[in-house]
Amino acid sequence: MTQSIQVALKGNDPIYRLSSHVRHTGHVDGGVVLNIDHGQMLRLNQVGSRMLEMLCDGLGEAEIAERIAAVFSTDMDTAAQDVKMFFDQLRQFGVVEERSATATFQCLDVKA
Repeated sequence: MTQSIQVALKGNDPIYRLSSHVRHTGHVDGGVVLNIDHGQMLRLNQVGSRMLEMLCDGLGEAEIAERIAAVFSTDMDTAAQDVKMFFDQLRQFGVVEERSATATFQCLDVKA
């Protein structure tokens, strides 16, 4: 059984989501993003792939920047600027889109 719920996003919630016409996969060396509407493929380095995975896990820009700074041993200001620039570029390529103030999620009722 599937049910939809609406959630009001808070300040730390992601402002972006993966566009519905985009597929991605990650691996040790980075990742690949495919825009199936336009037949475009983007290669991501390890850091970009990690940022996209974190976005898909529901993290916001600030949380992603904190984790990137810790994992890759960089300062918070640099990480925050890199995360913002990365998502701005992905938005321009149509890979991510901005979320509204309220998001609808599909929830599956899985019974063990």
